[in-house]
Amino acid sequence: MMVVLDASTRVSAMPSADSKRHPAVRRFLARAALFVAILLLLDYALGAVLTYGLKRYFGIHGNAPVLCVGHSRMVLGTDAEILEQALGVPVAKYTIRGANAADRFAMIRHFLTEHLDVRVILYDVESTSFYG
Repeated sequence: MMVVLDASTRVSAMPSADSKRHPAVRRFLARAALFVAILLLLDYALGAVLTYGLKRYFGIHGNAPVLCVGHSRMVLGTDAEILEQALGVPVAKYTIRGANAADRFAMIRHFLTEHLDVRVILYDVESTSFYG
């Protein structure tokens, strides 16, 4: 509200432009908050779907007492299905192309944080495993 004094010293009340903007500002903030909430919800849902897909791709989505860790040669040289049939237990094959020793250690640590029932870790070792 703005007070205006005219020449006759009569006081009159005139609405200011600020009072008209408040509903628009409130509407904008409400829409912005709703937009951010929708974005966060979509981000959470998409993240959950992608995480599940990655775990299925690497074969680490279920509990497995046997874990195979390595790189592309482990992918080609070890058949998880034959191991599962021979051992009678599920086998997780967690392999990434070009993984060195540090990568494999991180993969083992990552798997063990989510699956505590691992009894055997099959670790692929070769001459190129320990490069920088």
